[in-house]
Amino acid sequence: MLRRLGPPDGSFLAEIVDTFVANAPDHLAAVASALAAGDLVGVGQEAHYLKGQAATVGATAMACAAADVEATTATGDPGGLSTSLVVLTDEYHRAEAALRASVRAGAAAVD
Repeated sequence: MLRRLGPPDGSFLAEIVDTFVANAPDHLAAVASALAAGDLVGVGQEAHYLKGQAATVGATAMACAAADVEATTATGDPGGLSTSLVVLTDEYHRAEAALRASVRAGAAAVD
């Protein structure tokens, strides 16, 4: 979808992916910091942000993992959040690799 919104050279998609890849690690770190501090509100806010950004770039599994983290914080019980954060981080790495491959494939198709 994002590829169709921009110019045919794929530069719009590349810019969106670069922004996502540049920002997501900071938000993942913020989730971990908030969790370590026992700040469930902060965990939920960062997970919500990541959920939206992942959905925007089409990283559905990551968006679902972030939604799980966010939902867990709403219960007020931090049990399981450490495992959920590992899953979210793993999904980010999968998404990053897939998005970068998609950008490379798009650039190759234009050349």
